[in-house]
Amino acid sequence: MNRTILFILFFSLLVKLQGQINWDFTYGDSTTTDEGWCIKQTFDGGFILGGMANYQALLLKTDPEGILEWSQTYESAEVIKNVRQSSDGGIIATGYSTDPDPPWLEDLWVVKTDGSGNIQWEQTFGTSNKNDWGEDILESHDGGIVVTGTQNDDGDNAKAMLRKYSSDGELIWSNIFSSSNYNEGISLIETSDNNFVFVGFSGTSHGAYKHFMVKADAEGNQIWKKRFGNNTQQSLNSVCEAPEGGYVATGYCNNYEDVYIVKYSMDGDQEWDWVIDASDSHDWDTDQANDIIPASNGGYYILGSTSVYPGSAGQDDLWLLKTDEDGDTLWTEIIGGEYWDYGQSIIELDNGELILAGTTDSYTDYPNNPYDTDAWLISYTPEIMNVIDADLGSYSDYKLYTAYPNPFNLATTLRYDLPVDGLVNITIYDMKGRVVRTLLNREQTAGTILIQWNATNDAGTPASAGLYLYVIQTDDFWQTKKMVLLK
Repeated sequence: MNRTILFILFFSLLVKLQGQINWDFTYGDSTTTDEGWCIKQTFDGGFILGGMANYQALLLKTDPEGILEWSQTYESAEVIKNVRQSSDGGIIATGYSTDPDPPWLEDLWVVKTDGSGNIQWEQTFGTSNKNDWGEDILESHDGGIVVTGTQNDDGDNAKAMLRKYSSDGELIWSNIFSSSNYNEGISLIETSDNNFVFVGFSGTSHGAYKHFMVKADAEGNQIWKKRFGNNTQQSLNSVCEAPEGGYVATGYCNNYEDVYIVKYSMDGDQEWDWVIDASDSHDWDTDQANDIIPASNGGYYILGSTSVYPGSAGQDDLWLLKTDEDGDTLWTEIIGGEYWDYGQSIIELDNGELILAGTTDSYTDYPNNPYDTDAWLISYTPEIMNVIDADLGSYSDYKLYTAYPNPFNLATTLRYDLPVDGLVNITIYDMKGRVVRTLLNREQTAGTILIQWNATNDAGTPASAGLYLYVIQTDDFWQTKKMVLLK
C-alpha cells in the first residue's frame, strides 16, 4: 500500500536540497514481522528486495515504480541479508537458516534462483554447536559466487569468512580471517584488480570491538588486514571502491553514537576518516550507517538510521547523508514516522534518483499489533539533481571560490564570479542551520566580486569558533562552501 510519510529536512540551511519522495511502498501483512535488508536493480529496470517475512527468507520483485510483481518465501532459511541478480538473469542470495530444536543454532545459507525466484540450488554450511551465517554475496568476474559472513561463532569466539562457490553451487574454496577473539565479515566487494575487500568488526563479542577491513586475492588469500579504532562498540557495515582508487567504508563508532566513514588506499594505508554525529549532544541520539555507494555527481551517498532528538520524527528514522569525495558531509536528511524506521540499503539510478530500502514500524499496524513491521521501499530524488538537470543558462560561468584565508581568525574574504546582472544573496549559516550573518541581499553588476566577513553575526556580536557554511544564491544559481573560524 502506498503511504504518506513524514519528511524532515535536517539541515534546513541547504534550501535547495529539499528532496522529493516520488513514491514509497510497504510490503508485508498486518500481523507478522517483515523486514527489508537489501535492494538491487534488475536488468529490466525493476528491483529485487531481500529480507524476511514472518521468520522465513523473503525475495520480492517490483517493477521500476515499486509495484509488486512477485514474491517468494523460503522455509529452508530465516532471512536473506543480501541479494544480487546474476549474469544469467537469475538471483543469488545469502543469509542463514535456524535449527528448529534447541539451542536453535544458525547455519550459513546460499541460494541460486531463476528470474522468478524458483530455487535452482541451495547450500548450507554449519559447524557443530556453533553459529554460521552469511552477510553479503556477489558474482565474481569469472562467474563464481563469493560470500562473506561469520563462521564458528560460539558466543565468545568467531571468525570472519570468505567462501567461493561455482555457478552450480559447488564449493571451490573457503578461508577464515581474524585479528582478535571475535570477528565478523559484513560487506563485500570485488575490486577493479579482481581481488576482494570485505569489512566488519573484530574484538570481543561483548562490546569491545574495532573496525575491521581485509583485502584478499582471487583465491581468498589475505593480502592485508586492518583492525583500528578504540575499544568501544564500532563496526564497518558497508564498503565500496572509490572512483579514483582505494576503498571507502562506513558504519558506526563510539557505542552506536556516531556514523563513521573511512578511506583506505589499495595498499592498505588510511587516507582519511570522519566521525559524523546527527546531534550536538551524545545524550540524545544513536547513529549508524548501513550502506554506502559512490554518487554519480561525485562523493558518496550513505544510508542508515538515527534517533536524534528532536530532529527525528519518533524513535529511529532513516538517515540519508551525502558527502564529498573526501568524506566531508554536504547534507543530510531524515525520513520516518512516529515509531521505528531503519535504512539498510541504497542504490542510485541512471537519472540520479535514489532507491532506499529498509524496515518500518511507523506505517504498519504497530502499536495495535506490536509485532507488525514491514519492508519499506522509497524512491527519492535529491533536489540538487533537479537543479543540475535544469536549464541554467550561464550556469558554467558562475563560480564561488574557497574563502581566503580558510581557516581564519579575524576576517575572511569571499570571492565569486557573476556573469550577468542580478539579485545576489550571500548568507552565513552555522551547522544547526541557523542564519549567522546575511552578508549581501541586493542587485549587483556582473563581474568578479569580493566581499569580506569579519566573523560577526547580524547583531554585530563576534561569532563562536567552529565550522560555518556560506551560501550564494541568485535567480538561476546557488552554491555552498565551508569555512572554519578559529579563536
